Amino acid sequence: MHLTTMSFLIPHGHDEDGGLLAGEAVRVVAEADDGRRWAHVELGGVVTAVEYDDEDGAPRVVPIPGARARVEAAVAAGLAGPELAPEAWEAIEPRYGSKAYAARWV
Repeated sequence: MHLTTMSFLIPHGHDEDGGLLAGEAVRVVAEADDGRRWAHVELGGVVTAVEYDDEDGAPRVVPIPGARARVEAAVAAGLAGPELAPEAWEAIEPRYGSKAYAARWV
């Protein structure tokens, strides 16, 4: 079993033309050798924010300083104690192409 991070897109509202502003969030994920994965229910979070341009007021998505580094530091340090309790994790989709993924289609 190894720890990693997984990022995914989240909605951050809309721009002045009605287009979606997509932000990013990161979760700590544990993956078994067969591809089964679990995401930690507390570690991770949103790593981008919306700022508005000073000149024209246009919104833009920007990184939150240090947010991604905090999540990656947790992975690098490993987890211990209550963080490893089964109730701290939720099962998520298995890794694409893994044995666990293929078993879903049998």
